[in-house]
Amino acid sequence: MSFFPPTGAYVLLIRVQTPVTICVGQLGNVEFVAGWYAYVGSAMGRTSTTLHSRLKRHFAPASQKKLHWHVDYLLASPQTVLAGAIAVSSIERLECKIVQLLRGVNCQFWGPRFGASDCIVCSSHLLLLRLVEENLPSDSILLTMQNDIQQQYPEVRMVLPPDA
Repeated sequence: MSFFPPTGAYVLLIRVQTPVTICVGQLGNVEFVAGWYAYVGSAMGRTSTTLHSRLKRHFAPASQKKLHWHVDYLLASPQTVLAGAIAVSSIERLECKIVQLLRGVNCQFWGPRFGASDCIVCSSHLLLLRLVEENLPSDSILLTMQNDIQQQYPEVRMVLPPDA
């Protein structure tokens, strides 16, 4: 993952394999239906909050990190799989713009305030992907998301899990 510029936004593609209720920090219990989800985050800092560091942290096993961000609780569930990510290079905060872009392509907000507790634009930064076939390969979904995002933001790259 060393090709990353220091700052930008990212989209995690997460598969919830069976319906599950997860206690997500201060959000409390959040119910997740089985399906594909897109979580949009930002990495606008230095060192531990660069795009490279943030994605490396998300791909690390839950046992190797403290549960801090809302998405950490989701990824720590044995019912979920992080299938890949889309990295978007930018010096501008694009998180909300990408959420709005993805909402236009058959996604709906999931989990009120999830990943967006300080956001005044979005009700959530977690989206449930609608109209996605259950058995569609994750790389096909990632490629579609990458193409959708790339129409607006050209500095986009797909990232697969280290064991893929």
